[in-house]
Amino acid sequence: TFVNTYSGDTAKVKKDILLDGFSNAGITTSDSIIKLSLTVDGDLNAPSGSYLYIDNSVISLINSSSNVAIDLNGRMDLLEGIIRRREPGNYNVTVNGFFSANTFLIEGASGAVVAPQDIALTSVLIKNADNNALRIQSLPANYLLQDIFVDSINGDGIIVEGVDSCLLRSVFIEECSLNDLVLSSSYVKFVDGNLDTAKISLSSASSSLERFYSLYLTVLSVDSTFLEDVEVTIKDQDDSTIFAGYTDSSFTLGPIDLPVFVKTSDTLIEFGPFNLQLSYYGYDTTIEISPTAPVYMTVVLQGQSFIRGDVNADGNVNVSDAAYLLSHLLPYPDFPCRDAADVNDDGSNTITDASYLLSNLLPAPQFPPPNLECGPDPTPDSLQCESFPPCGSKFGVSSLAEGAMRGCCSLVEKDVKIVKDTLYVDLELRNSMPIAGFQFTLSFDPNAVEVIGYEWLVKDPSEIDFSDDYVDTAGKYYFVTLYSLVPGIYKSQETYWVPGQRDLLRLKFKIKRTNVEIPSVEEAVFTDPEGTPYEFTKEDVFSTIMSSSDSRKGGLQVLNAPNPFQGELYMRLIIPESGEVVVALYDVTGRKVRTLLEKQVQSGEYILKWDGRDDNGREVSSGVYIYKIRLNGRLSRWGKIARF
Repeated sequence: TFVNTYSGDTAKVKKDILLDGFSNAGITTSDSIIKLSLTVDGDLNAPSGSYLYIDNSVISLINSSSNVAIDLNGRMDLLEGIIRRREPGNYNVTVNGFFSANTFLIEGASGAVVAPQDIALTSVLIKNADNNALRIQSLPANYLLQDIFVDSINGDGIIVEGVDSCLLRSVFIEECSLNDLVLSSSYVKFVDGNLDTAKISLSSASSSLERFYSLYLTVLSVDSTFLEDVEVTIKDQDDSTIFAGYTDSSFTLGPIDLPVFVKTSDTLIEFGPFNLQLSYYGYDTTIEISPTAPVYMTVVLQGQSFIRGDVNADGNVNVSDAAYLLSHLLPYPDFPCRDAADVNDDGSNTITDASYLLSNLLPAPQFPPPNLECGPDPTPDSLQCESFPPCGSKFGVSSLAEGAMRGCCSLVEKDVKIVKDTLYVDLELRNSMPIAGFQFTLSFDPNAVEVIGYEWLVKDPSEIDFSDDYVDTAGKYYFVTLYSLVPGIYKSQETYWVPGQRDLLRLKFKIKRTNVEIPSVEEAVFTDPEGTPYEFTKEDVFSTIMSSSDSRKGGLQVLNAPNPFQGELYMRLIIPESGEVVVALYDVTGRKVRTLLEKQVQSGEYILKWDGRDDNGREVSSGVYIYKIRLNGRLSRWGKIARF
């Protein structure tokens, strides 16, 4: 009697193992052979409606007429075992029902013929077959033929007949006396494994073989963390896309099947090399692939691109980033990109980053890379850009036009005066909202004036935590200030300029020649305590200056100092539009005495110096003189000057 309880024994069955075929008790429609070594003098069959499960067992067939058969609607599962021929001769394996085999050896068969209802063969070795290893005559919609090893075959390795589509993945064929692969009216997709292209037979014009190799892709950052959301595109040599997708939390992307060639009965079309394109938040790289085997690739990307110091992610680096950093530092760092907020690149976000940002901001940011342009972080750390790519992206910031229209804030040129050869320009801050800091760039003619420095006009300059300036040789003066370096959660009205109007700053210049253009602000950035920037261009600043004082409304303005004068006279001109300007002096009889200016100028403010001499260099006598100013050929202003 054959029963299910045998385990770890050796038995010899002198009859067929035929489910439902015995009259003996214990043989049912569902039987298991587990951990047995059986010598079978008969067949190993699974008739219709029967299920045979063989696990961790060795089945030795000794009868020359024995066969292994799975009938329609029969099922046989083989797991970790061997079916072999003990005596010389061969047996047939015929599969018409449900068949699965995993980690199993089938040895010494005449051949296996499959036209199954369902089949799954994985990690199966078919060895020493006398006819062919595997003949596939039909396949169900769902099947698995993977990790199959064919070795020492006296005949053909694998034959596929009349199958519209057959996928063979990781099939290894060795030492077949005839062909490794025979196709008859069939299409086979052969992925990985090994296949001798010289031993492929396509016996009909309707047959084709497509050869693939798998790509397994892992993308890491420089600190060896897995990168998700990397855009992956693979294109062939004709620039046709054969794959497009993204890495995800599974970390390794694949298998991606790369076509190597397509073979028909009379053609061979080869593909490749392939271009693997990786795009990750502005960082792109392309790698050429020419696979001759499965490709296991690990690519280390430099990481998500960002601009160091662009803490508020508005695409620029200025004083507003320092304010944003302080405002969002505590109780825990909360930035669009923590790498961007790590201004000193020490792998952490602390108040020192705000200090470092301000101290290295002028004349242009000088931070560790990536500095000023989008780029990856070359230094391994645990900081990431979690929410979105900040490079070039604006969020929650006021545009130039919005900042100007809202009248949020302005630096007004309140007073300009000259004492001997020193020019003083007093600036007034007008703001309708809290202002935590600002910066500006001022242009001047280095041949006409020299920057002496600045002084605060506020009541208590010690209340201002940070200010810095820088003068370059090209005629640019840079200034930045932040009222308080106190983190945001501790901010109060004592840590920013409250809305109002106040004398703020005095800039001092040494006059080096006559005909001096008054230094002008080219651009300015204000920030509120939350780090929102309000930016102004030169046009915004100049229009604000022109409209900020009732005494300057209208066209060209002239302010003479002193008047009357002795020795030297300074004339200050505010020119509202670009054009040709002529400034000339006449005596009371109408005779021209001196031409102070005759040239094309841009709109702006200018200082003309008259040393009391005529065009020939002779000192003029005391008295009253008339000045006339023409703008684009029109008489725009005239007035009187008294010299004594």
